[in-house]
Amino acid sequence: MTLSFGPVRPRNYLRWMRLPNGKPPPLDWYGHNPFSQRFPDLRHTLPRLSGRPGHEGHRHLRCGGQADYKRRYPAFRRRGSRLWLSEFTISSDRANLHFDFFVSRAQQARFLSAGYRIARREPYIAGLGWIGLFDEPVTVPGGITFGLMTHEGKRKPAYFAYKRAR
Repeated sequence: MTLSFGPVRPRNYLRWMRLPNGKPPPLDWYGHNPFSQRFPDLRHTLPRLSGRPGHEGHRHLRCGGQADYKRRYPAFRRRGSRLWLSEFTISSDRANLHFDFFVSRAQQARFLSAGYRIARREPYIAGLGWIGLFDEPVTVPGGITFGLMTHEGKRKPAYFAYKRAR
């Protein structure tokens, strides 16, 4: 699994991944956590955000590591390996310990719908997982806010978007 944040960009992670004999490993699946403050859209080449290398989110799917790996290594391309996107999410209402960016609840639902549209449309994507059913209480400093429901169990617009998307 790679992720959008961190010192190693997904493209470099795949480029540097080697077996003891120096060859790239055979990959049946490749996992990525597409965290991003940008709306999920594969049409644009996006700049790095917030000074964080690899803050690419869904851009990675078309422009980054997995596509680059398929292009560079024909065996990977022939096997038709699939991409598993895990921990797709976007915070709503306020920043939290995990993410310093957030969107409105309505925007969170739009992000979720767009991400699942991409996952259904692109044949190399095997699946997309949303992380977080419940928000933490507002009384928890830096509590997570990427749930589909509030801590009290109230369904957010993203809950209904998820229900429609799956």
